[in-house]
Amino acid sequence: MKDLEHEVLSAIERQVLTPNVIRAAVRRAIELKRARAAKRTDRPAELRRALAQIEGERARLVQAIRIGGSLAPLVAALQEIEPR
Repeated sequence: MKDLEHEVLSAIERQVLTPNVIRAAVRRAIELKRARAAKRTDRPAELRRALAQIEGERARLVQAIRIGGSLAPLVAALQEIEPR
């Protein structure tokens, strides 16, 4: 049994743990890490833009209510965006 284990591990070492395979794996891991990091840095900016858009919409609805627009639909629209 030990001979079989030794042969299997030796085959893996010869065929899989080669410098080229290891370099390729490391390169791919670095690419994935950079891609994830780029997404994380974009997310806050995306959230700030969405928040600014919602705040603008809310301000317009509040202004429309102040100037006497049709109250029921305006209040309903305001209630719809408030949870966001």
